[in-house]
Amino acid sequence: MFRNYSLHYPVYPPPPPPPPIPTPPPPTPPPLIITNTIIIIIIIIIIIIIIIIIIIIIIIIIIIIIIIIIIIIIIIIIIISIISIISNRGSIPVVDVAVVIYLK
Repeated sequence: MFRNYSLHYPVYPPPPPPPPIPTPPPPTPPPLIITNTIIIIIIIIIIIIIIIIIIIIIIIIIIIIIIIIIIIIIIIIIIISIISIISNRGSIPVVDVAVVIYLK
């Protein structure tokens, strides 16, 4: 009644699956050595810039202090000379000191 057809027809294996599509390789990251050196160089440059800025600020502060000291000295000399003129000494103390030093 039932016939086994598999005996009459050869059984073929299923066709092989199609080969997978090759995926492109992920981009290779640059070697860590290069990135580390770049980071170190950037850090060194930033440190040098900060040091230069600090030095410039210190120089500016020193110049401002020197200017303030010079202005104070000039004001003191002017006050002393005005007092000496009022007290009829007649000459400015700075000139007196300069003449005494020159004559020695």
